Amino acid sequence: MDRLQAALAELASADVVALPDQRVRDELLGLLGCLNSVSALVASRLDVFDTRELAELDGFRTAQAWLRGFGRLSPGAASGLHKRARVLRALPALRAAALEGAVSAEHVDKVLDLTSRVDLEQVKAYDDILADLCAAAAPAEAQKACERIAAHHDPDGADPDPEADFERRDLSVSRSGSMTYVKARLDAEGGAAFQAVLDAVMRPPAKDDPRSAGQRRADAMIDLCRATLAGGTLSTVHGVRPQIGLLITPEQLTGLTADATIGTAFGRRWRRRPTR
Repeated sequence: MDRLQAALAELASADVVALPDQRVRDELLGLLGCLNSVSALVASRLDVFDTRELAELDGFRTAQAWLRGFGRLSPGAASGLHKRARVLRALPALRAAALEGAVSAEHVDKVLDLTSRVDLEQVKAYDDILADLCAAAAPAEAQKACERIAAHHDPDGADPDPEADFERRDLSVSRSGSMTYVKARLDAEGGAAFQAVLDAVMRPPAKDDPRSAGQRRADAMIDLCRATLAGGTLSTVHGVRPQIGLLITPEQLTGLTADATIGTAFGRRWRRRPTR
């Protein structure tokens, strides 16, 4: 680890701008391979760490909790890393290709998705094939191969389960900087209802409409929210759109007085001079 960190420090101290073109290209390719190798090394160490239950030494119940605490990873990142470690343990050929730097974490994730549809014991039979393919092709090609394997084992696909889909419904709202992020997962019936309402609100784009399809959907959803708030049918707690009231006399309206007072539903007041 000391030698590795020293080598990384040496690379980090280099003046990248001054490097010749060919060296920049070669180092970039080399570092991409190192990135794949390090990702596989982390997964292999994590597998042993988890098997030995070493997280308990630091007061954590699980390896994922330890990753969140000591590795400062998000829950999603910690879970993904833990699942990759499990898959690479079961598929030695794929693990070897990843350690050599030929297979990326994105490739491994495609195989990981396959194990959610096909039992991992059955996927082991395709270990050599998947390792060779992932080492030579893009993740999209690896995904296609995984889809063929899944179709071979289950041509008809899983039986529909509306109740299970309904239980998986979810909607989250989060803030990041000045933006609000909305992420939703709906069952078939809920998704159809949402799509029908959204399509009804959205208008066909005009020739001079610069908005993207995503922006038009976002605007339609906001229009729905504003119409609901303005309709006054929601509860009075967080359900009524803030209203603005103007306290003004005819003289102030015509600009004959020195100022106008503007009040709001929140009880705050501002005084501003009228426009001459």
